[in-house]
Amino acid sequence: MQPMSRQHNTGRNPWVAAGGISADARLRLFCLPPAGGGAALYRGWMERLAPDVDVVPVTFPGREMRFAEPPIARLDVLTEMAATGLRSLLDRPYALFGYSMGALLAHRLAHRLAAERLGEPTHLFAAAHRGPGIQHRGPDLHALPHDEFWQRLATHDGMPREVIENRELRVVLEPLLRADFSVVETAGPAPEAVLSCPITAIGGDADHSVAIDELDAWRHATVGSFELLTLPGHHFFIANSQELLLRIVAERLRNGPARAAVPTPLRRHAP
Repeated sequence: MQPMSRQHNTGRNPWVAAGGISADARLRLFCLPPAGGGAALYRGWMERLAPDVDVVPVTFPGREMRFAEPPIARLDVLTEMAATGLRSLLDRPYALFGYSMGALLAHRLAHRLAAERLGEPTHLFAAAHRGPGIQHRGPDLHALPHDEFWQRLATHDGMPREVIENRELRVVLEPLLRADFSVVETAGPAPEAVLSCPITAIGGDADHSVAIDELDAWRHATVGSFELLTLPGHHFFIANSQELLLRIVAERLRNGPARAAVPTPLRRHAP
């Protein structure tokens, strides 16, 4: 069997500047990063998933190759911009994977693309974020004074010590982090419409910021199949459970979810 060819993106589309675009893929998987994160989180995925799945890490304004652009602080604006930026790549079925803030955006993006009659994703993966019907509970980090802002971030799971302890780096990253927290904290109510695509919600079994029942609330975001999985780790379980996570994504894109929404156990560890 001939290996599948890949046409690498030349940077013409800034939303996918970090990845390659395959001309032969049967499906595109758009991967949306968490607050403060970038497309680099997913670069290793491009060679790990099946060759017919085109992994497309999405690059938001204000980070990586788009560092010179102002970060976006409103979910509705970011959703509209992302939908416009990715529209030309919807020439085949697509799936969405969102991590933390990226899960929130993935849900809104699925609704936006469906409303534009561009189709729902074949699968929505929502990692490390409460269901879209659960409103943010304060305090709002994005509006805190400088010192308190960084004091709170120092307690967040996954915040690198080299950032907390480096004043120059904090100054550079603070506008981006504030904008990302604002996206989540000012998101407003979820769309009243319900998706029909399968949803897989995934959380860390030691994540104290997203409770199991909050993850389970993703079941109400679709009339399609739903499953809830937990992996070993805290909020950024992707750091130490990436092999399991990639296996889950690959299997669901190939076969669909393991079971339907009802019945399903409240808490089930992935194999």
